[in-house]
Amino acid sequence: AAYAALVRLHRPRLYGIAYRLTGDRETAEDVLQETFLAAFKSMERFEPKPSLAPWLNTICVRLAGRTASRRASRTSKNA
Repeated sequence: AAYAALVRLHRPRLYGIAYRLTGDRETAEDVLQETFLAAFKSMERFEPKPSLAPWLNTICVRLAGRTASRRASRTSKNA
């Protein structure tokens, strides 16, 4: 129940971040899933100050950036 509440609360904002950084809906959904998985794997190391939202944003931005970089690299190799 806590996981569902967390996802419901933060999903719209994180999806927006992922979509803006990747430019692709499916890729943004993948990044979103990876974000929540990474967050739950690291939850014991989370410091609740200032809040959960900036921490999740950081995870999402890093994952989306890596994903976009990999996509760009594959695109330039195939050109």
